[in-house]
Amino acid sequence: MAGLRSHLLERIDNGQHANWLLFGERQRAVDFYYGERLTARHHSGEIAHLDTAFSRDADDGRYVQHALAEHADRLREWIANGAFVFVCGSHDGMATGVTATLVEILGAETVEQLNDAGRIRMDVY
Repeated sequence: MAGLRSHLLERIDNGQHANWLLFGERQRAVDFYYGERLTARHHSGEIAHLDTAFSRDADDGRYVQHALAEHADRLREWIANGAFVFVCGSHDGMATGVTATLVEILGAETVEQLNDAGRIRMDVY
């Protein structure tokens, strides 16, 4: 979240509320960093969409790429309207899965074009 938080807050401070945050971690109870603040910003309209994925929770048990795939139509629409995609997290696990899902939804050529245009940014480790 640290890699994305400043971008998100700057957009909100500038009155840009077309923000979609897909937050993923292991367990909601201990890993939903800034969860109350993010939820409040979602309810206020500063974050248009807030989706979560908690891989170790029995009632969720899914990963970010699964949640992204569930919203494939929204992703296509947002990309068509000029959205940027910021990905922050594990390189070997999450980023690899998210990239594969982006290719599956948007196509390899579109993902390459978005990368070349700087519209996909990854802060992965």
